[in-house]
Amino acid sequence: MYAHAMDAQDVRGEIDLVDISSPSLRTLHATVLGEQAGLFEVKLEEADHSLSPGGLVVLNWIHHEHARVSGTVVKRDGPFLRVMERRRKPRDRRVFPRLVGGIPLRYRVVQADEAEVVTARWMAGAPDAAPADQWRQPDPFMNFSTTGLRFDDLPVCHSGDVLLCELGVGSRPERWRAVATVVRLIPVEDPTELPEATHHVAVMFIDAPVAMAEALEAYTLQLQRLTLL
Repeated sequence: MYAHAMDAQDVRGEIDLVDISSPSLRTLHATVLGEQAGLFEVKLEEADHSLSPGGLVVLNWIHHEHARVSGTVVKRDGPFLRVMERRRKPRDRRVFPRLVGGIPLRYRVVQADEAEVVTARWMAGAPDAAPADQWRQPDPFMNFSTTGLRFDDLPVCHSGDVLLCELGVGSRPERWRAVATVVRLIPVEDPTELPEATHHVAVMFIDAPVAMAEALEAYTLQLQRLTLL
């Protein structure tokens, strides 16, 4: 177990830890416990066995406007990581959509008693019979990987809900259908930061076409080149 040292700057808080050593830029939920002389103490909040010393990661704070930190994993002890800073880059929400356009998404919540039939019809290409006002279109600026999304919206869904999704990737014209489940909702700490949203919504794909996963993987590599390094 680490002795978690804190320095004068309070960087403690929830983060998205982006594993840029992986081809798909996996995003993991984690918590920064402290920093000393550019060495960050991080605890993974979900099971992962692939991160190891030498891996390249990006620390992106969820509730605070700390600079994004690129670093190298120098030690691992179970869920605890030590990450040595390589460089910092100021956060700017406007950079991402101007450069690469985000993830155009629309989604709706499926009632539990109809989920099996409705999701099967959706993935088979059948028209959706729900009224248009049941569909949500969040801000396309979002964290994403080949396995899921984290976007900002009102809390119209709950953890465990099933969602029908239709999404694009950057400026590509294709739209793919997918089914996802809500993993967690995180309240927005500063309501002035997102005036039209109150929660960060994390979802995981449970059914998605291979072509969509391939497009997301290519897009994450583009994001790596443009914004993370």
